[in-house]
Amino acid sequence: MEPYVVIARRYRPLAFGEVLGQEPIARTLVHAIETGRIAHAYLFSGPRGIGKTSMARILAKALCCQKSEGPTPNPCGECEVCRGVGRGDDLDVIEIDGASNRGIEEVRTLRDNARYRPARARQKIYIIDEVHMLTVEAFNALLKILEEPPPHVKFIFATTESHRVPATILSRCQRFDFRRIPTRTIVERLREICAQEGMKAEDGVLFGVARASAGGMRDAQSLLDQLITLGGGEARTEDLEGLIGTVSGRRMEDLLAAVAKGDDAGALAVFGEAYERGVDAPEFLKQLVDTVRDFLVLLSCGPDTDLVEQTPDARVSLAAMAREWGKPRVLYALGLLTETLKTVKAVGEGRALVELALARLCGMGRLRTLDEVLADFEDLARRLSAGGGAPRLAAPVPAPAAAPAPSAAGPAPPPAGPAKGPERGLFGNAAVPEGALIGEEGESLTIDRVLAAWDGVLAKIAESSTATTSFLSAGRPVGLEGDALLVGFPETAGFQKAQFEDPDRIRLAERSLSEVLGRTLRIRTTVAEAAPTPVPEGAVPAPGAERAVGREEIERIHRTPIIEMLKSLFLARLAFVERT
Repeated sequence: MEPYVVIARRYRPLAFGEVLGQEPIARTLVHAIETGRIAHAYLFSGPRGIGKTSMARILAKALCCQKSEGPTPNPCGECEVCRGVGRGDDLDVIEIDGASNRGIEEVRTLRDNARYRPARARQKIYIIDEVHMLTVEAFNALLKILEEPPPHVKFIFATTESHRVPATILSRCQRFDFRRIPTRTIVERLREICAQEGMKAEDGVLFGVARASAGGMRDAQSLLDQLITLGGGEARTEDLEGLIGTVSGRRMEDLLAAVAKGDDAGALAVFGEAYERGVDAPEFLKQLVDTVRDFLVLLSCGPDTDLVEQTPDARVSLAAMAREWGKPRVLYALGLLTETLKTVKAVGEGRALVELALARLCGMGRLRTLDEVLADFEDLARRLSAGGGAPRLAAPVPAPAAAPAPSAAGPAPPPAGPAKGPERGLFGNAAVPEGALIGEEGESLTIDRVLAAWDGVLAKIAESSTATTSFLSAGRPVGLEGDALLVGFPETAGFQKAQFEDPDRIRLAERSLSEVLGRTLRIRTTVAEAAPTPVPEGAVPAPGAERAVGREEIERIHRTPIIEMLKSLFLARLAFVERT
């Protein structure tokens, strides 16, 4: 019985055109051979299983093929040299494992033997795999012959970690960086192999194999070989999941649907089942991150994009589920899952962390996006502007136990008295009618007029310095003394008062105040109590004066839709109310 040869060896590339995914490198080497511009040393770098050693052997055949008069881009593959290179045992094409021949003595032997001409081939070629494993002393011993080798010697180095190769070696080589092979290219090759092997395999299984290989053709072929052995000539989804330790596509859809519905129990059940079958936490998170990443790409590019490495039917199904999630949830989930994966890798044991992440994902439906919150506040601002006056923080107010019954006598008529003072805005400052002029020539300036224009003054300052506006907002105008405006800060705002008293900030505020009021005023700061002075019961407030808030009005404020929204949104409570 002949020994079995694995698929990865039987289907190894034998010509430049057969090295899939590395076409630019193949074209460069072919052109170099055709024009006679063949370097004395090459460095092939890149991940494992993507064709570095295969390309090195093909290049060696091209340089040494006996059926051509010189180097050829199309080696015959039948002469003694080509067959020996293909087997890896030719006398003149020496393959060396850098991991096990890494010392200075091995390199000295190589250097001594390199002086002798090849026995039968046109060139003596040294292929050193994993060259980064050589010691520093070995690299130093290699430098001289690598820079000026005998005319009959060529070097081809291969490495998966080019950053570990000394710069002195890199500078003496022509470097080619091999890339990961696209998933679709791997799937097409696996489909061809399945046809030649006479085995059945659905596209979904082949895509799973290709994705699990992470761009490496050899890894994909090895995994396919295992599936053939396990399935008796058929590649099955359940066999693939058992081999690579992943969650089935159907169960992953169940988990994603549970997350979309906020079903904590369903999502945790899927993970618990997978964990009991041996799927470890990092692998589960990687699969979940890949799927949510596909959501993001499908939402951004549509279901026809080639950026999602899935079958067409799977892309359509994932696109529908992605729309159900929505982009804000997808972005949140990606951030949460990647951070959880990082933590799980750091601590080693991650079942509880994965379950915590799933529970948080299931709570995504209760989250509100920043755009939604801003829209709510814009709606609040419109309603406040339309309805006039608004409550603001000032004195403690307990939440009402229950709404009181209306008085039998009906609502009391508004008290007679002087005309109302200027209407106040959201933060207790008066609202100025659009287009009104403050401080026109011949008109006396009062503190009420300053209060009416205060919002405009703050807005003007903010055009130059938001920090100054922030500090000044902690105070409010409390009086006029000649050409000076007194701005009072409560004792609790000592920091803001000190910061605002910077001369540059004072000058900016005075300039903005003068532009808005049309009068030149200086600004002086003082300490003033922020709490209002209660008005005796039954007294009529003077224009612009503050009055205490009644129980009925407090209860009405509690029932205001925007207040209820804010309490629900931020889990807040109404602490102080002042009416101005």
